[in-house]
Amino acid sequence: MTDPSRELADKLNTFMKKRYGSASPAMQKRLFDDYDVDQDGTIKKEELSHLLQDAGVGSFLTRSAWVDGVMDKMDTKGGGDGISWAEYESALNDAMKAK
Repeated sequence: MTDPSRELADKLNTFMKKRYGSASPAMQKRLFDDYDVDQDGTIKKEELSHLLQDAGVGSFLTRSAWVDGVMDKMDTKGGGDGISWAEYESALNDAMKAK
């Protein structure tokens, strides 16, 4: 069985390489900024849903479950106010180390 965190990190890295030519830390930040549509420094549920869709994570039927799971794991401050860059970066780095 595939670890969902690892699967998410792999799909995001593949998406970054396809979209930006690299999955470097600079491109991770660029991806975050591109999907932070309202530029408030956080990725909200709707923004995350678009990111996951574009990266090929989940399907129409499962995407809301993915969004909820990612928000629960990455939004370490809680409250559902969104995922900050620090939370996003930390979660991706942890997932990549779990290889």
